[in-house]
Amino acid sequence: MKTRWIAAAVLAGQLAAQPAYAWDEIGHEVIARIAWETMSAEARAAAAALLSNAPEDSGLPALNPGSGAESSRRRAFFVEASTWPDIVRDDAFPLRRRAYHHGSWHYVNYFFESTPQGPRDRPDVAGDSVNVVERLAKLQASVVDLSRPSAERAVDLAWILHLVGDVHQPLHTTARVTPEAPRGDQGGNLFRMNGSTNLHSYWDGALTRSLRRNRNEGEQAYVSRIASAVMYQHPRSAFTRAQLDSLPPEQWARAGFETAKTQAYATPEGRAPSAEYQAATLDTSKQAAALAGYRLARMLDRLLAPAAPR
Repeated sequence: MKTRWIAAAVLAGQLAAQPAYAWDEIGHEVIARIAWETMSAEARAAAAALLSNAPEDSGLPALNPGSGAESSRRRAFFVEASTWPDIVRDDAFPLRRRAYHHGSWHYVNYFFESTPQGPRDRPDVAGDSVNVVERLAKLQASVVDLSRPSAERAVDLAWILHLVGDVHQPLHTTARVTPEAPRGDQGGNLFRMNGSTNLHSYWDGALTRSLRRNRNEGEQAYVSRIASAVMYQHPRSAFTRAQLDSLPPEQWARAGFETAKTQAYATPEGRAPSAEYQAATLDTSKQAAALAGYRLARMLDRLLAPAAPR
């Protein structure tokens, strides 16, 4: 028990010390919590069982709480697992990073440039062929391939939990081409706002920047509070069945690209965002987090519990 607690604390410290990558840690956990609350009981059980087979060298087992009611432990492990693909970026653990980190999996770049007439797409600029859209298609097939070891499929599931969140962050679907950045601005990472903030990190932290953690509030309680608020404002019933079920990840990414072009980049460089921009960013991020959670739930229902009643 003590060893597991120490390992979990070390991993949490590693994540806290790293910059945000796509949503922040809490943002990913909110999306996973929404999925957990809206997926079938059969899919929950299957996901929990699969994650329990994660390989020790991955660090995933250390995210599994060692105490508390079984239902709470399973939920917390599922939620925490959504952050694992960012944890394994840590250079302090080179063997783990080499085995499990895949940088280009976290995003897809559709390119555009700003013109006096508005944003203009740049399909002539090529992005990475291995990307979040391509990986989500592969992972959906590999996670249910029973010929593969359960340890590998557990890792696949953790990636799915994370990447469905990533693809709903608009700055993970685009890069703006400028004379200074002819290959794109790295999803807004080169777009400086006020101080040390860049556009990408600003959108990553939209939820937690506006919905602050209360004093003495535990992480899971904080995640639960934000998830409840997001689901209340954007209930599943507000989305069509086609939005939840039918759209492949490429269409999710293309929708994020449109949001990035028309909204995310609609703030001057080098200046603090206006109150109107801040409010619009929060509203868009809440809706994106809700939709990501609901879509993740439907995806896991289909993959892990296809016979469960809908």
